[in-house]
Amino acid sequence: MERLNKDEHDRRMDIEIEYSDKESEIQEELEKARLEAENEQKKVLKDRQTQEKLIMFNEMMKNMENGDQMKQYLEMQKREAEKELEAFRKRSDREKDKKVADIEVEKERKM
Repeated sequence: MERLNKDEHDRRMDIEIEYSDKESEIQEELEKARLEAENEQKKVLKDRQTQEKLIMFNEMMKNMENGDQMKQYLEMQKREAEKELEAFRKRSDREKDKKVADIEVEKERKM
């Protein structure tokens, strides 16, 4: 009888450990998914902001002459906005990758 109780206790402990491991994995995956969604949302918002800025610049440049200094300035601003968007995307991806790596390190540390 004592052996049966010990076996049952051992099985229960194994199940609890397995459950805890699965729960941790799910939490980790949820955190990664949240980071991915947050990153995508930031990039979409920045992209929309940049597109609106470019549309505004194009509208302002419609009636300007090619040699006009204001048109040259707006063209430079368009290029800067596109560079800024690309830099934001890269920085955002790096930040997300760093957070995911931190999650992985924390997972390894717990094991």
